[in-house]
Amino acid sequence: MKPLKSRTLNIMGYKWKLIVSRKPPPFKEPPDKLVISPDTHHGYCDRVGNQIWICNNDTVEHQYSTFIHELIHAIETINDIKLSEHKVLIFEAGLFQVLHANKIKLY
Repeated sequence: MKPLKSRTLNIMGYKWKLIVSRKPPPFKEPPDKLVISPDTHHGYCDRVGNQIWICNNDTVEHQYSTFIHELIHAIETINDIKLSEHKVLIFEAGLFQVLHANKIKLY
């Protein structure tokens, strides 16, 4: 797997920014009473600012798993649905396992 790189993404017709860095960027949607840092979080989906942050201090596999997790949150936002964090974790683990175990490359 190649490391994730910062770039602009098209997610269901909407422009989102993928930020891969050690330090999280400023978010337009500050999480309620939650401090986002690479010591406590591997990623974050800013639903107001249309950006996904992935900590690049993790292994490449963990970065991709985190990306899938935050992508699910972005899709939730776009479609105005709400999944519990537990369900997001199940979808993340399932999708990552299938893609990784079967060496499926999406491009």
